[in-house]
Amino acid sequence: MSLCGRCLQTNTCNFFLIISTFDEHLIQDHRNSNRQRFSKSYFSLVSMANQVIHCQHTGIKNRKEYKNWFVIALSGVSCGGKTTIAEKIFRDLPASRIYISQDEYILPNDYEGHLKAPEPLTGYNKDSLYSIDMNKMMADINYVLMNDPADININHSLLSRDRKEVIGSALRSPRPPFCGFLGANSSSNVLILDGFLLLNHSVLPSLCDSMYFITLTKEQCRSRRKSRVYTSPGMVAEDYFEYCMWPKYLQHYQEMCNVLKNITFIDGSRPMEDNFQYIFKDLLNNLGSIEASIT
Repeated sequence: MSLCGRCLQTNTCNFFLIISTFDEHLIQDHRNSNRQRFSKSYFSLVSMANQVIHCQHTGIKNRKEYKNWFVIALSGVSCGGKTTIAEKIFRDLPASRIYISQDEYILPNDYEGHLKAPEPLTGYNKDSLYSIDMNKMMADINYVLMNDPADININHSLLSRDRKEVIGSALRSPRPPFCGFLGANSSSNVLILDGFLLLNHSVLPSLCDSMYFITLTKEQCRSRRKSRVYTSPGMVAEDYFEYCMWPKYLQHYQEMCNVLKNITFIDGSRPMEDNFQYIFKDLLNNLGSIEASIT
């Protein structure tokens, strides 16, 4: 099936709606029957979605269009430490860098497109791409990768914001400055992406040079979430963890593993500093290799 031209401009949103509906509702309804057939159909749709994005007349079509950017994605289970590590990389990295968090694109509580929580719960299940404005996030990533850091409106002090100020902040109009810093001269700038569903998007992983996924056991995750402050009603409830967060994590984890093969998995139960040092050294080695290949 060929997908290009004017048809894309009018049908892209509907196409992604079909994929989302298939993912969140059809597979869920047929959890105990025909699972393999539905799974194969879903991933065929994801492949078609990639064609939709890359055939459009705007946006990044291949890596050669990058403005010397190295893209690192930090994803993983809730409370696994991905944001702490991402922010520490941002602070310690000598190269010019920009930090984008998926939390900046979380849709407001009154947004009617959130998935309904399964019975016996009421309210919404927000552990889904339905609750994130990925169109806006991809547009912002596209903008960054197509430009030099010096030409982008950045503010490094944004990293010190309270999490309540981060949630949905990129959806404001006009968009606030990107969290960034101009570092020493380097052949590569670094875009740091942080989010629990980064690697479940159909296109975003193809833009990444390195992908890390942090894991925890169910009990480790449950314990850490009890001490965390959330911005939405019900997000700390034990029932929400059992009926929404953990089942969705397992579903998204399996879907990710079925599609992506070049992920580095990190044990989130290890000391945070150890995990940071591992990822940071790996990043510096990759940047060093790029420098060496250029010189």
